Amino acid sequence: MIENAEKILNKFPNDDLVKRRDFVFNGKKGAMLFMPDLTKEEVLEKTIFALNTLSKDENKKIKSAKDIIENLLFTRHNIIESDIEEATNFILSGDAVVIIDGFREMIVVDSKAWDKRSIMEPPVENVLRGPREGFIEDVKTNLTLIQRRMRSTNLKVERMRIGKQSYTAIAIVYLNDVANPAIVKEIKERLKKVDIDMLYDSYSLEPFLEHRPYSIFKQVGYTERPDIACSRIAEGRVAIVVDGSPIVLTLPFLLIEDFHSAEDHYQKFSAATFLRFLRLFALITALILPGIYITLLQFNYNLVPLSFLMSILNATKGTPLPPLAEILLVMFLFEVLRESALRMPKIIGLAMGIVGGIVLGEAAILSGLLSPSSILVVAVSSIAMFTVPNHLGASMLLRIAFTIIGGLLGLWGMLALAVFVIHYLANFHAYEAPYLAPLAPLIQKDCKDSFIKRPVFELDTRPECVGAINKNRCETKEAKDGAS
Repeated sequence: MIENAEKILNKFPNDDLVKRRDFVFNGKKGAMLFMPDLTKEEVLEKTIFALNTLSKDENKKIKSAKDIIENLLFTRHNIIESDIEEATNFILSGDAVVIIDGFREMIVVDSKAWDKRSIMEPPVENVLRGPREGFIEDVKTNLTLIQRRMRSTNLKVERMRIGKQSYTAIAIVYLNDVANPAIVKEIKERLKKVDIDMLYDSYSLEPFLEHRPYSIFKQVGYTERPDIACSRIAEGRVAIVVDGSPIVLTLPFLLIEDFHSAEDHYQKFSAATFLRFLRLFALITALILPGIYITLLQFNYNLVPLSFLMSILNATKGTPLPPLAEILLVMFLFEVLRESALRMPKIIGLAMGIVGGIVLGEAAILSGLLSPSSILVVAVSSIAMFTVPNHLGASMLLRIAFTIIGGLLGLWGMLALAVFVIHYLANFHAYEAPYLAPLAPLIQKDCKDSFIKRPVFELDTRPECVGAINKNRCETKEAKDGAS
């Protein structure tokens, strides 16, 4: 009905935002509504031309809006819409809406003209060997990158929109014969309950998907690489693709995922195993090294070898601050340098981080305010934290907590805090997956790809801890033997 055009236009207070173009289709009045800044002009011209030049043979075939889409329009992804609110949202998304008198349904023409970034390697998850593709800020392109790798009839994509003002498109991607239906159902129910005005990025969805939104620990996996997203989907996880974000979310999430790297898939299993243990050791060092340093100086200096203790005492001699205050001050200065380097332009930020660190450190030592040993301890701890960058926020807070507890209560206080953290994580379950699996609880089959990575031909089963309903990767035993 042509009256729907006026109803839609009345929703826009700005007359210049949405344009109306009238035409005649088979003797009936028609109108096309679109936003000029978001649509391809050539698509609109071809659509109007196709509707105006209706032949006699085509006229016999046109009985409904569906017939127009199938016989006249040349663009793909055109749909039929009868709800005015939904049609308005399509216009805001860059599509054109065609309304013809006598037809109850409206036709949504795919005519988006948004510019998008080219596909390139992700800036963080880069590899020496492997694919160079990364997700971009377009949901259709990201889905294409996933579907091109997973040519399976069981790959299911469910779409919805979130945000009262942004009306952002999202897609839920999973393998229908692998993913746990209960987990898929819970994720969809949580997404349907999201009630916000704007969905700026996939990060805005994380608090709604977390079982403990006030926890400092990461609970949702994410990646910028299509190959990593596909490998997690193949294991039975669910991926969430958000329009406007190059970050794809994956659920359920296990802590051990962040000790894996994209590089692990493209090198020998022995080297990958060594690097995973290296990341674990580096993270533990980053968390407890400052606290251990303070504890040894204040409470347990008898545990330090005499020659090493004399070197530390000579380095700290004359510094006005106690060890705890000194370490906290150095941490504060390191965090200020890191933040300033991140916020500045790339070239200036790199120079600021290097020059600022050298100048400040040298000046603090020469002035007698800080000791070389405290700067060395915090520097090693700060560098080690970046071996697991996805947990940087939680690692920074835990390091401060271990440092303060170590300075106040000594080694026993640090041990008590460590036991508390491990107990907290061991009792943390989300989407039927234990957070510390496959180590707590111990699941031997899943340990083949934990800290110890086995050869790919031995990975014949999917992880049990993520709840996959189809446990077997290989269809037959002969297939596995052939691979070995």
